[in-house]
Amino acid sequence: MKKAILPSKVYLVCSSGMMKSELVVFSQGTVYNDKKNRLIATKEDRFGDFMCKYALILGALVAGALVASGGSLAAILFTVMIATGISLSMCAIVNLFNGGGWKKIHPKVYVEKKNVLTDKSYFSCPIGGTIIPIYDKNIASQQAEIFRNKATTEIAMSFIGGWMLGGYGAYCVSAQVGFGGYMAGMTSGYFLNVGVNILQDEIKNQVNGEMTDSQKDSPLFNEGIYGAPNDLGYYAPKMSGDENSVKTGVEARGIHDNREEIIRKGTENAQKQRVNPNAGPLNNPYNKNKFNAREKEIRKQYGKHNYRRSEEWKSMQREKASFNRGLGQKELTSRHTKNLRDGGKGFINGFDPRSSAGQLFWAGTIFETVSNIVIEQDQRALLDAAANPEAIAKQKLGVFAKKA
Repeated sequence: MKKAILPSKVYLVCSSGMMKSELVVFSQGTVYNDKKNRLIATKEDRFGDFMCKYALILGALVAGALVASGGSLAAILFTVMIATGISLSMCAIVNLFNGGGWKKIHPKVYVEKKNVLTDKSYFSCPIGGTIIPIYDKNIASQQAEIFRNKATTEIAMSFIGGWMLGGYGAYCVSAQVGFGGYMAGMTSGYFLNVGVNILQDEIKNQVNGEMTDSQKDSPLFNEGIYGAPNDLGYYAPKMSGDENSVKTGVEARGIHDNREEIIRKGTENAQKQRVNPNAGPLNNPYNKNKFNAREKEIRKQYGKHNYRRSEEWKSMQREKASFNRGLGQKELTSRHTKNLRDGGKGFINGFDPRSSAGQLFWAGTIFETVSNIVIEQDQRALLDAAANPEAIAKQKLGVFAKKA
């Protein structure tokens, strides 16, 4: 059996990209394909721009958080512009630093001592995603559209996730929930999210069923995507995917198991800093400026020489002394435990269908589930349809080598 060798200008698509690109050959300039119009590609060659989805996912996450926390329109637009600019430059950065690398290169065919690329080669991007070659233009366009639809769904869900995180962060500030409470809420949300992910995956698998052998034999089927994906974990707190569900669950379990340590550290820090942990940094009773302001008012009310005799002054001094002595271990632990409990409830409320946040979350979840089912169906249909057009396009370009 022979392998088709990749020439320049073959179409490339990235599982994390928004558009197709082309293979760029710069590693050698002497060896062409049979038609003498395209240079043979080697493992040193790279690609054009795919418009990476990860910067857009992060941008959507930040934009959603800004919207929920009352950020300015200018800040939101700036975030979108920065994310778009980074997205368009990611591939150039990978090319510049020679990141990632081509896998499944031909082990015995070389051009200028460099292994050539074949139709089964794929590029494993260090940022996340897998780049695969496609000979036929229409097939490449359809595959790029499928990846773009998948990315668009993830970007939309990232915005919803950012909106929920921003709203929860604002809740923590207004309710004066400390770091322990914030982590409790995040942990509760992650566990709920894992359950939703598992349910989504099961629904998708039941609707679409197993992939057929003919689909696995499709020339478009590449093990870089379907066999051993090298994708980063999702940034949004709501995403689908078995691998990411498990990863998120492990991380959440780690936080849950360390909750006693979180309480202990928070207690120690509060004792060292003599800060009321239930008040938070924005409403700390032991604040020199507040005490000084109260002292001025008392002096003004009772006069320069009599203010120290007043009950207001004595009460203020007792309060100050209380904070100077610090709160007890038992009281601090109790307050941190309460913060953890309240923080968990605060985040869980964001999933309540009766709240606006919960309604948005569940509407987004239904949209994502349906979108993933449709995208998977489109992908399998393309695997079936790609056989003949892709084979014809390969044959036209010529150059084959014996399989190692």
